[in-house]
Amino acid sequence: MTDINAIVAHYITMRDHKAKLDAEHKTRVGEIDAQMKNAENFLLNHMNSTNQRNAGFTNGTVIISDKVLPSFEDKNTTMQFIKETDNMGLLSVRLSSTAVKEFMENNNGQLPPGVKVITERSVSIRRK
Repeated sequence: MTDINAIVAHYITMRDHKAKLDAEHKTRVGEIDAQMKNAENFLLNHMNSTNQRNAGFTNGTVIISDKVLPSFEDKNTTMQFIKETDNMGLLSVRLSSTAVKEFMENNNGQLPPGVKVITERSVSIRRK
């Protein structure tokens, strides 16, 4: 017969050990990330000051890229523009799991039209 208590105890021991290893790993990787960020900043400043977008070196190539990060300055104006121009491509759409769950709770488990839900079941173990 399986001893459930022993499995729970073993699970908690493994989780604690994993947390310790994760913390050690996070610290060590954080040090490396900081050094890499310093190198990136140095190289970006060098490339900017020499007006270069890419440059090849003996050990590798440095490439500068630009990333566009849009945000709303005036959401109402933007939404009106999207409606007037039918330019829905400016938006990224996703469903809120919290809002869908609340809708289902308030509507006898019914989903909003056009929505499907996948429910994942998981287990959690708490220490006593």
